[in-house]
Amino acid sequence: MNEPQPSYADNDSSSVPEASDYIATLFRDPTSSHLLETLVSRCPESVFCILWTIYFERSLKKLAMHPVANFVIAKALERANFEQLSYAMNELRDSLGKFRRMYASHMLSR
Repeated sequence: MNEPQPSYADNDSSSVPEASDYIATLFRDPTSSHLLETLVSRCPESVFCILWTIYFERSLKKLAMHPVANFVIAKALERANFEQLSYAMNELRDSLGKFRRMYASHMLSR
């Protein structure tokens, strides 16, 4: 009897699943983004690396500028490894001034 095949083989580390529109919406929703923050903070390293590759690398700058998604990005950067942090700094370097202007009022109010 033929077994159904998973969307990607667990034993093939080069295979990465496709991005889900559902998870992409979790970044921007004020309620569900808290769930995504928790998942990003507590998932196993192998799962985090897949999430990083699929969701963070492809749209890091755009998500970091979003008023809700930036909290998920912050959680991801807290646990990112050296390579991921280097990538993030290179990706976001040109936007640091814009971040400062956008979030200065948040920093001053706390």
